[in-house]
Amino acid sequence: LLRGNHECNTVNRVYGFYDECLRRYGSNRLWQGFQDVFAVMPLCGCVGSRILCMHGGLSPQLKDFEQLRNIQRPLEPVSPSLEMDLLWADPVVGIQGFEPNLRGASFGFGEDVVIDVCKRLDIDMIARAHQVVQDGYEFFGNRRLVTVFSAPHYCGQFDNAAASMIVDENLVCSFQVSYISKLTKKTFTTFFRIIMHISEKLIDLSVILINKYSFINNFLVYRNLYFATSKHFDWNFIKFIRTFSIYMQC
Repeated sequence: LLRGNHECNTVNRVYGFYDECLRRYGSNRLWQGFQDVFAVMPLCGCVGSRILCMHGGLSPQLKDFEQLRNIQRPLEPVSPSLEMDLLWADPVVGIQGFEPNLRGASFGFGEDVVIDVCKRLDIDMIARAHQVVQDGYEFFGNRRLVTVFSAPHYCGQFDNAAASMIVDENLVCSFQVSYISKLTKKTFTTFFRIIMHISEKLIDLSVILINKYSFINNFLVYRNLYFATSKHFDWNFIKFIRTFSIYMQC
């Protein structure tokens, strides 16, 4: 299990995880416990000495495997650094070398970088995530890099499929792609809109208590959509919805 860019306190403190821990448990102790775990998660891994895996991408500081083996943990990445690039860098079509990343963190890198790193490290492929891709997976750099994205219809705003990459004992890679129905896409979109609407208005536990009945009424539509969707959509996401429904009844 590799660390992603959201397993950093500067990111998950901003995008809702910190606030959810406070709302549910009344303190930041659980959130801090998660940060302690995130800090010791590996930033990269290598499958069969041939497939280098990370969440983000390549770094201008990456010269050999020894650098990756010597990354000290626990760690909170700083910018600029090799560790930051492993979490944030992106492949970019049409460039050579490295350029500042449009995200505002780390770099974008060209196909030439991918070919050079594969040759220098004596590997066959680089596997990473971090970007929505239409078919769930997408090759880059003469098929020496693949982006794999496993969240379908991302945030209710994209029409993307989800994919997972399967590597067999001979290091042959195949892809399992999953699509969702139009009904489920509509449900996803509605669900995320409700979540975004409520998260803007319900800031802490006291506000939730004050707005208890209006909060539940807002979720009546969501609950109906859940029951309509559950027979058409068999993902672990449903388990999260069911848990959230039980929480709402408390």
